[in-house]
Amino acid sequence: MVRDIVPFILKKPCSFPIMENKEKEFIKLKFGLAFRKIIDKNKAKALENKDNDISDRNLINSFRKLETASGIRNATILELIAGKKNAASTTIIALLDALEMTLGEFGSIYDSIKEQEVSEYKRTLEKSKKESIRIKQGQKKKK
Repeated sequence: MVRDIVPFILKKPCSFPIMENKEKEFIKLKFGLAFRKIIDKNKAKALENKDNDISDRNLINSFRKLETASGIRNATILELIAGKKNAASTTIIALLDALEMTLGEFGSIYDSIKEQEVSEYKRTLEKSKKESIRIKQGQKKKK
């Protein structure tokens, strides 16, 4: 019976628009930028706490601490932050739970990011990647 349905489904024209690769890239970059903003805000809070002699061991102010708290590999987190990887819903929830943040709170941060910020973030990531490649090439020449 399934064999009879499959050809029908495959021949049926798509009734919804397909997301373009540029749109997907934009969403992944915006998602990564949102998490970067959260970590950066926590870093600033940690410095403020330090200046005020306040100790908060639960404050996640680095991607390594996020890895420890969430159980998500650091490499995966860095790929998400760099906009290289789509996040599974379970990964998103694990990261937000570790940050003690709701999906709604994260959504507010995500929604507040403007297109220009994403473009600047992309340029920063590309510049950082080029610099990293240049450094690696310089190290190879020394050997």
